[in-house]
Amino acid sequence: MNFYDILGVNRNASDNDLKEAFKKKAMTHHPDRGGSEEQFKKVNEAYETLKDPQKKQMYDQYGSTNPQQQHRPRQQEYHFHTRAPSGNINVEDIFHSFFGEDMRRAQQHQQNITIAADIELEDIVNGKSLTATFRTSNGSEQTVNIDIPRGIRNGDIMNFPGMGANDFFPGRQPGDLHVKIRVKKHAIYEVDGHNLYVNKNVSVLDLILGTNITVNTLHGKTLSVTVPAGADAGTIFSIQEQGLPDHRSGQTGALFIKIKATTPKVDDEQLRENIRKLNDEINSRTK
Repeated sequence: MNFYDILGVNRNASDNDLKEAFKKKAMTHHPDRGGSEEQFKKVNEAYETLKDPQKKQMYDQYGSTNPQQQHRPRQQEYHFHTRAPSGNINVEDIFHSFFGEDMRRAQQHQQNITIAADIELEDIVNGKSLTATFRTSNGSEQTVNIDIPRGIRNGDIMNFPGMGANDFFPGRQPGDLHVKIRVKKHAIYEVDGHNLYVNKNVSVLDLILGTNITVNTLHGKTLSVTVPAGADAGTIFSIQEQGLPDHRSGQTGALFIKIKATTPKVDDEQLRENIRKLNDEINSRTK
């Protein structure tokens, strides 16, 4: 097989065609990927010859770049058998010289893998243990146990060294596994940093008279909050240490309760008339 056949290109292949062909063949025949070291050397020899205009011209004319073989007639070209150069050849050096430092680093420390872990808002308060299964680039499945600490934040990335890809170069240091935390939107609470906000509906009549409201927190507590008589809609009450914890600082945010007024629906006409009289009396006394 001649050099053109080894690379799978024709005689008029451009420099870019040669380069792309070499990349493909080198990755296929690299010994660390299960290929043949002998074939890899042939691929490198073919590329080193055909990419050099002078060597290519000599090879096209004589079927060899060895001056001692230049007397061979052209018709013997297809009977020329390539041989690996004599001496000790380091396949890794050939591979690295072409693919550069990025490939060297990739072999020393393989690809990192990033997956997402979706958690509830309550998990920030309590922490959570879960098992994640993910696929590597070669299709194999990996499983990892993840202990999510109390006080994790949305968007945080947890790093698991050595649990990433180990596909192409067995024996090399595996990459890392990155787990990105995604916190689901809560049905009740809104989040602002470490603070939580919740709306509580209160009847306008209760705002007039004063009332108590009950709030269940993410910390498992049931709080009774007094709304004084005459409180306005939009009034905000704050309760410290009932927000979200922060695993970095160790502090916990506050819970803010915002009062929203609701109007009761009164269908009974007699009751409505009583409310009118009461409203008139209130207005007359507050003028």
